[in-house]
Amino acid sequence: MFAWTNTTSVPDSGSGWTQRTLNQGNASLEQPTCWRLPHDTDTIECYFRDCNQQNIYSASSTDEGESFSVPARTTLPNPGSGIEGCPLDSGDLILIYNPTSGGSRDPLAAGISSDDGKSWKSRNVQHGPTGVPSAGPNEFSYPTVLQTPDGNIHVMYTYAPTGVDQAKTMKYIQFSEDWVTSL
Repeated sequence: MFAWTNTTSVPDSGSGWTQRTLNQGNASLEQPTCWRLPHDTDTIECYFRDCNQQNIYSASSTDEGESFSVPARTTLPNPGSGIEGCPLDSGDLILIYNPTSGGSRDPLAAGISSDDGKSWKSRNVQHGPTGVPSAGPNEFSYPTVLQTPDGNIHVMYTYAPTGVDQAKTMKYIQFSEDWVTSL
C-alpha cells in the first residue's frame, strides 16, 4: 500500500504503510483517484484535482506505487474540484468530473475511456438547476463512483447552491456505460 503526504506522516495505526512524497513539479495537486490500467495491468495511474483550477493531472507508476512520474496535465479541465474514477468490467475507465476550469462546478460529467485514459467520451450527468432555490451558482462536487455486477454504474455527489448552507444535498444517479458512449 502507498500513501502520499507533503507535510504529515502516517500515524502508528497505519503500520505497513510506506510514505512517499510525490514530485508535483510546478503543479498544486491533491485528492488522487487511482486505478490499475485495464490494458496495461503493470501500470497504476492516478488522476489529481488541480488546485490552480485548470486541468486534471495524471501520474503513473510501473513499480507498484514505489515511485510515480511527475504529474502531467491532461486535456480534461478541472475547476479545482474532486474527481473519482475506476475501471469498468468492459475494460474501459470511468471518470466523474466537472468539465470546466476556473472554479465553476456545474456541470458534472461522466467520462468513459476505452484506451486507458488517452481519450475520453463524456456526457453531463447533472447540469443546471435542480429545483432548490439558489442564491448563486449550482455546485456539483465530491463524486464517488462504482459499478455493480449487473453492469450498472452508480454515482453519488454533493449539490450545494452557493450561499444557501441549509440546502446541501446528496444526489444519486444510476446509468449504463452505453448511456455515456452512445452520444
